[in-house]
Amino acid sequence: GSADELILESDGDAGISIFTPAANTGYIFFADPDGNNSGGIAYSHNTNKMEFRVNDSYPVVINSSGQVGIGTDNPDKKLKIKATGATEDVLEVESLNGSVTHRLEMYNNAGAIRVYRGGQPQHIIGADSQFSGTVFNELGDSDVDFRIESDTLTHAFFVDASEDKVGIGTDAPTEAL
Repeated sequence: GSADELILESDGDAGISIFTPAANTGYIFFADPDGNNSGGIAYSHNTNKMEFRVNDSYPVVINSSGQVGIGTDNPDKKLKIKATGATEDVLEVESLNGSVTHRLEMYNNAGAIRVYRGGQPQHIIGADSQFSGTVFNELGDSDVDFRIESDTLTHAFFVDASEDKVGIGTDAPTEAL
């Protein structure tokens, strides 16, 4: 739609202000015939928190410290994403042209995170009943090297996946160890 039922026009800056007492909340609601507040924005002056309403709930909040919560109304980090299912994608990062996609998945609801590259699982970090510890190159079908850096060495510990060799202090290991 054109959204031209209410227009504010100015030669300079323009805006809309919603004034409420300090202990109250200001709202903007989006409605349809089935509900008068299906979507919206709420700002609580009491807690200095802004909430974004979607499908009759508030899945996104920004608290007074600027911390953003998705799936939680009480974020305690700059960005906190709370998964709601046992196995659920929580973050996807896609390249500008869509050719490369990485994503994180909460895995088996047991503290493990699965890292995907190009739609395929690559690493499991954490532990659950199926995987103990950290698994790199889960599929084992691609050349995924692994290294640990120290303060002075970029290859303090190095696994060359294509050669199945392990090196300490080198990026060209010669032994399987």
